[in-house]
Amino acid sequence: MSRICLFALVLVLLGGFVPNPSMGLEMDLRLRYRGEASGRFENITPPAAFCAVWPESCRVSNFNFVADLPITYDKTIVNQASEPRDRHYIQMPAERNVQVISETGRSYELTFRFRSLSQQLRLLQRHKVDGIGQGGCEFFTSIGNTTLVRFRWGIYTPPAPQPCHDYTNTNVGLRTDVQVTQFGVGFELIMPRPIGMPQGIYRGSVDYTIGPGGDFDFGNAVSNLNGTRLKVNFELDVQHDLYLQFPPGSDRAVLEPPGGWMAWLSGRSTPPRLFRDIPLRIWSTGPIKLYKRCQYELAGICGLRESSGHMVPVQVAVTLPAGMQHGGKPINRVAIPTHEAAALQVEPISTVWNQPGQLHFEVAGSDVPSMLAHPGSRYEGLVTVVFEAQL
Repeated sequence: MSRICLFALVLVLLGGFVPNPSMGLEMDLRLRYRGEASGRFENITPPAAFCAVWPESCRVSNFNFVADLPITYDKTIVNQASEPRDRHYIQMPAERNVQVISETGRSYELTFRFRSLSQQLRLLQRHKVDGIGQGGCEFFTSIGNTTLVRFRWGIYTPPAPQPCHDYTNTNVGLRTDVQVTQFGVGFELIMPRPIGMPQGIYRGSVDYTIGPGGDFDFGNAVSNLNGTRLKVNFELDVQHDLYLQFPPGSDRAVLEPPGGWMAWLSGRSTPPRLFRDIPLRIWSTGPIKLYKRCQYELAGICGLRESSGHMVPVQVAVTLPAGMQHGGKPINRVAIPTHEAAALQVEPISTVWNQPGQLHFEVAGSDVPSMLAHPGSRYEGLVTVVFEAQL
């Protein structure tokens, strides 16, 4: 029989902020993993506002996600200014490495980088702003009129973004006061796959400065900036699934010689061994501890006992799919230790989803003669095999 513990990994990045310049701004990014066969984290941060305008831009894949930044500010834009900082100007931060740590002290490193940006500008004069990006950004799309403009730009070099600025080819020198009321981003997280990460909640954070010369720099003539620092909090919530399926009747393993008992009953030689292989199917995305408990124990090995007290050892081993390893090697007829303290550490190298394995029970040929010396006896023993997802 088996005991199965079901677990789930979740990586979390949240989306709120505190608009107090003296305290700084905060945003939370939430990601989670719940044992899906895809082996990828799901972003559960509230979607960026621009997703309502351009939903196709929010159909993310792999480790690319979107969110809103809590940054707002006012700026005076000068059309076609010779100094790019006088135009609508945005310098995004370089990528950062972030340590996320679980409650048990297990840590992993993430790389966080911005890949695109979107802003909504409210125009305080009825002028035309195109929202076309140049410099370190490429133009994706924009919509607007003489009172409101929304645009999306892609960042050419996400690891080390270069300054971006707008390009308006009319009314050179025209000044337009704008309010940046929404600031969305597309971001990338380079991180370990949740497969193999122990279950738990992993937290970490990274700090950015906002303002001239800061990580976020919006050029000249900026006012009413709602914060001078931004703290991005990461929460990765990982929950693994472990599920085993055995054929009906697998709670009883009847050990027999290869080919059955007929050969021995016909007067042939002593059986070379007694065995039974029990098939199983397994679903798993995380590390597993595997061990056994014995009703009768012989020097750390489970035993089978007959009514007079004679016992023989029974070897218990396991074969698991190729996506699971122990000590960097495949698990093929690997002995299952007795007691949790000596548990077999099983590490996944890929998603294991409805794949076959086996439990192997065997009395070695050297122990069979002593059993045959008790004809008509019934050898029995309870062996509990424990599959336990690791916390």
